[in-house]
Amino acid sequence: TASGDRDTEATGLISLLLSSSTDSFAALGLQPSPSICTSSVRSAFRKRALVVHPDKCKHSLAEEAFRALVEAFESLHNPVNLRRAYDERTKTDEKPPAKRARKQSSRAARTSEAGNNTARSWSWAELERNLHRYEELEKRFKSSQSTKYADRRAVSSLQQAQRVCADLDERAGIVQNPLLHAEAATLDVSTQPEMAGPVAADPLHLLQLLRYLRETHLYCLFCGQRFHSDEDMRQSCPGTLEDDHEADHDELDDF
Repeated sequence: TASGDRDTEATGLISLLLSSSTDSFAALGLQPSPSICTSSVRSAFRKRALVVHPDKCKHSLAEEAFRALVEAFESLHNPVNLRRAYDERTKTDEKPPAKRARKQSSRAARTSEAGNNTARSWSWAELERNLHRYEELEKRFKSSQSTKYADRRAVSSLQQAQRVCADLDERAGIVQNPLLHAEAATLDVSTQPEMAGPVAADPLHLLQLLRYLRETHLYCLFCGQRFHSDEDMRQSCPGTLEDDHEADHDELDDF
């Protein structure tokens, strides 16, 4: 029956998620590749969450398995962590079996210790809202890049974001950030007025940087400041995109 098939699928996935040898890519059912994008990570996460989320699955270990799934999602959901995880996975695959086993055991121990803190107990409604928020943010950003003026401005913002990111990463001891190894960092918009630009070729690059600065450093490029906490940022910053800040200023001008 369909119900029996779902139970079998859930049992198999829960066993996989709770195995000490399962890394973040395997937990999400993704094949490690440098070409994986964050939207693929979100899609894979949602597909597996439908199977093991406690609101959808009555298995006694569903909550624990879902925490492991969230842990995997959080370790891959931004481009920097995704690239770092891929590099680590590649290095692990090259190691002898004994060293590989010790590394997997160490990772499992860290996951177990951090599980209750980092893997939030999202309800299904909260999970849907969070994923929808990411998707809508990307759609809004893409639609804002429809003119040459917007593209030129975005390239300028991208250059500024990369400079800020490089500075904050250096202070935090973060190295090899793939978001900083982009051609846009060396472009001078003023000398190429007709340039469609790298942002047009990859319109999400700036958005990925803006999200990384917020999530990793609590920094908003358009506010030009770091915040004390997530709560402080939510209350004081109008949003991730430049348009959010312009709308905020317009309201103040109208007042």
